[in-house]
Amino acid sequence: AVRQAQTIAADARSEANLLSKIVQSKQKALKHPKTLTFTFGFNLNSRGQDGMFVYNCSRLIKMYERTGVQLDGSNRCQGVVGIVDIPYVVLEPTHNKQDFADAKEYRHLLKAMGEHLFQYWKDTGIESQGVDKFWESFGYAPGMRWDLPASDDPKFIRKRAMQLLSEVQCEKCLKWRTIPFSVKNIGKDFPPDWTCSMNTDPARNK
Repeated sequence: AVRQAQTIAADARSEANLLSKIVQSKQKALKHPKTLTFTFGFNLNSRGQDGMFVYNCSRLIKMYERTGVQLDGSNRCQGVVGIVDIPYVVLEPTHNKQDFADAKEYRHLLKAMGEHLFQYWKDTGIESQGVDKFWESFGYAPGMRWDLPASDDPKFIRKRAMQLLSEVQCEKCLKWRTIPFSVKNIGKDFPPDWTCSMNTDPARNK
């Protein structure tokens, strides 16, 4: 019984030391500023699905999370999606990986994304050319419900496809390769055994 108690005590000390090292490591890491990269773009194929996609160490935690002016009821920043991948030391996910443990810090993150989102919106100059005119050029009729799909007219399908990069994963090296635009690739399903050698633009394989 004594030996068992000693073993339990030793295990507890080891666990406590491990947790202490983890905490110290996180505190040390937090002393150094972390750079977060926000990526924004227009969801041309489905403008009604917008908002932020928040990852934690490449694992998706939140999606279609609207923020900033996307919440004010206007058409500003509507149709724009944003992506950020947050390191574990900055924000920890909850146990079920469906939220973040520090709700206050997560709100700060969304606020920051909202500010950068609005700057992206202004930088695109979409308001100067006209928001409705912009979406109309990609197949969305003026005044149509925001959640309705874009026109399936071939000319609009082609124009939307021209704005988007197509990427295929190589079966051999497992790297994702960008495929140059081609009308033949619109809606095409690439074979599962696709390899870099099949890329019509080898320069993109670097």
